[in-house]
Amino acid sequence: PDPDGPLDATRLPPRLVVRWRGGGERLRLERDGPRRTLKEWLRVRGVLPWMRGRLPLLYAGEALVAVADLVVEAEFRATAGSRRRLRLQWRGGPACLADDAGGPP
Repeated sequence: PDPDGPLDATRLPPRLVVRWRGGGERLRLERDGPRRTLKEWLRVRGVLPWMRGRLPLLYAGEALVAVADLVVEAEFRATAGSRRRLRLQWRGGPACLADDAGGPP
């Protein structure tokens, strides 16, 4: 629980599953926005190429909920009216952004 967490707990089912990238994943960052490929989002966000396949993906059934603790799918994102909020923390995860690793952007 986190009063400022980006996940709306009431939108989540009781069972969540962690998977690795398989390719072709898509997510929506804004509620009315377009669905984009995860590959494109990772590239634009500056995730290091060798880390892109190592990020844990959180699923609710077949729906992608979040990518590590980097991004939440719009369908599961908390709003101003969300009463129960959660925050994901990838503990012990390596630096995966170019900015964090001191590498090129």
